[in-house]
Amino acid sequence: VHAARLAGIAIERRRGEEALRTSEAKFRSLYERVLEGVYQCAPDGRVLEVNPALVKMLGYSSAEEIYALPGVAMLYWNPADRVDFERQLDAQDEIHNAECLLRQRDGQQVVVLESARVVRDAERGIIAYEGTMANITARKRAEQAMFAEKERAQVTLQSIGDAVITTDSDGRIEYF
Repeated sequence: VHAARLAGIAIERRRGEEALRTSEAKFRSLYERVLEGVYQCAPDGRVLEVNPALVKMLGYSSAEEIYALPGVAMLYWNPADRVDFERQLDAQDEIHNAECLLRQRDGQQVVVLESARVVRDAERGIIAYEGTMANITARKRAEQAMFAEKERAQVTLQSIGDAVITTDSDGRIEYF
């Protein structure tokens, strides 16, 4: 009876360990394949973990290159912006969709929407910061181009004295 109970415990433990390994593998796979950049950094600014999407977004060859930086602030166009971001995080515990300017490895600027949270211990001390970054550089460029085109059209219309009529290809008036 005792041996059967021990065997049952061993089997149950093995099942639990296998379930844990399967769960960890699923999480790791999701973390590796997600399209947004994911990071974790220490309270002192050291980057502890980044996923491949963030490495690629910032133009680095490997996560180790990012880990070797003096701190996460080095990834920001203006490192003081990260200090302000963390100050806000400390006060609010989380921030959603903050627009930030980062510096790629080659010096190019990338615009991201960053969401982050503070990880605290039982005494409310900060253990880490965790966050995600979505690259919106192309969207920002498109918005800027559209704004510039609108400005140009408004200046053109304002410089015309009397009236403007636009027609379609069949001669129908579209705008007066």
